[in-house]
Amino acid sequence: PMPGGASAIKEPWRMAVSYLYDTFGEALWDLDLPVFNKISREKIKIIVEMIAKKINSPLTSSLGRLFDGVASIIGLRNQVHFEGQAAMELEMIAGAATSATYDWECTSNDIYRVLTKPIIRGVLRDVEKGIPPSQISSKFHMTLIRLFTALCDGIRKDTGLNQVALSGGVFQNSLLLTGLIASLENIRFEVSTHHRVPANDGGISLGQAVVAAATANR
Repeated sequence: PMPGGASAIKEPWRMAVSYLYDTFGEALWDLDLPVFNKISREKIKIIVEMIAKKINSPLTSSLGRLFDGVASIIGLRNQVHFEGQAAMELEMIAGAATSATYDWECTSNDIYRVLTKPIIRGVLRDVEKGIPPSQISSKFHMTLIRLFTALCDGIRKDTGLNQVALSGGVFQNSLLLTGLIASLENIRFEVSTHHRVPANDGGISLGQAVVAAATANR
């Protein structure tokens, strides 16, 4: 859930609360995290109630919102001046490359789903251990690279598809993009990426024009 809708984009701490509540439920009040030291308990309580009662809390599957939530959980940023700022800063602070990852879980019933709870638990444990944010960021990035590689490999086994297109605003993140390309090509996927059209919302207008042209030509 995105408590407050667009407000959750401007205030990543809302996404932090959303992921923490989804992972720990009411036990989130027992957590010792930077976000709870900077945001009043009353504000957090309101957000939890919004999520629990499904009030102005549209659902999102955006990876960018997960970046926002993690950035807030580790104490990096609770408010942004432009969309993607927290995610960009999470990328920028990443330390040396690592092979370590957080646990993850995927399901593949009617749709393929990536479950975020194991990742959030892992991030929380590292924060509690006093692991530097730079190391958490590197580990988080590597987790996503390994996770998406495994997910694509699983889909290939189910469908026979061997082509992967990496698109969306999160692929402005060079660590994620270059790491995932290398990982996918290493297991012989054909990988398509953006070259002339932006990976983020800048490409939407072109897509709209293509749809309009196709509709007009019917």
